[in-house]
Amino acid sequence: MSAPGGATSTREARLYAVLADYESILVAYSGGVDSAYLAWAANRARPGQVLCVTADSPSYPRRHRDIAEAIARQFHLPHEFVHTSELDRPEYRANPVNRCYYCKHELYTALSLLARCQLNAGEMDAGVASLEEALKVDPNSTLAAENKQILEAVKPK
Repeated sequence: MSAPGGATSTREARLYAVLADYESILVAYSGGVDSAYLAWAANRARPGQVLCVTADSPSYPRRHRDIAEAIARQFHLPHEFVHTSELDRPEYRANPVNRCYYCKHELYTALSLLARCQLNAGEMDAGVASLEEALKVDPNSTLAAENKQILEAVKPK
C-alpha cells in the first residue's frame, strides 16, 4: 500500500504499511512529537479506526494536556483522556531511577482496560483490544525510527 497522498520517504511508506495492516489503532498520545506524528500517520492510514488517548493525572502538567488537546483538534484526531493513578503507587512516589516504568505500566494498564471496554461495547476490534498487541506493537521501534528520524519526517521541506 502506498502512503496516503504519497509518501515522502521509504521509512514513511513502511510506517503507513505497518499501520494499514491493523483494523484499528489505539495510540498512547502525549502530544509530544513522537506520539503526535504516530497519531497523525495512523489517522491517515486508518481513517475512522484510530483512538488517541492521553493520560490524565496530577503528574501530567496542565500545559501539556492543553497542548495535546490543541494538536488533536488541529489535526482532527479522535482523542480521549484516561485517568491514571501513578501517584497512588508507592514505587512511583519513591522516585527511583526507573520511575518511568511505573508511569508507563499505569498508562498501559489503563489503555488495556479502555480497549477492552470499547471492545465489549463493539467500538474497537479484537486486534487492537488484545493486551498483547496493545503493549507489544510499536511501529516506531519496528521501523527503527528514532526521535531524530521522526523529526526529519515531519519537518517542512
